[in-house]
Amino acid sequence: MMKIYLRTLISAGLGAILGIFCIIGVSQRMPSVILTSSSIYLLGAWYNRLIMGIMIGLAGEFHFLNEKYQILESIIRGTIIGALISVSFSFLSQPPTWTYFFAGIAYGFVIDLISTLILKKVSKKE
Repeated sequence: MMKIYLRTLISAGLGAILGIFCIIGVSQRMPSVILTSSSIYLLGAWYNRLIMGIMIGLAGEFHFLNEKYQILESIIRGTIIGALISVSFSFLSQPPTWTYFFAGIAYGFVIDLISTLILKKVSKKE
């Protein structure tokens, strides 16, 4: 049970860090008519990445491949969760932001892969 807490903490931290990169990217492409307060919009982009990290961390116990394919499993799982979480923010924006969606797929992949590798390394030390 301790592993899921550690994995969720790692994934949430990675999501928060990658959310900062999203804020930078979104602020460069932000439509001028999006909101009267752009800080709320940017906070929403960051929060979306934080939620992605938390969901990826909690999904670490969901296994659909053999243990020897753990890395491939994390890539697939992170990609799917990244797409599912990013679709809400990217397609409900006007106009839809495809860049944000594809960045979410990439970030989901990165978050799950890194947290899996870190947890694998921690498990070997035990």
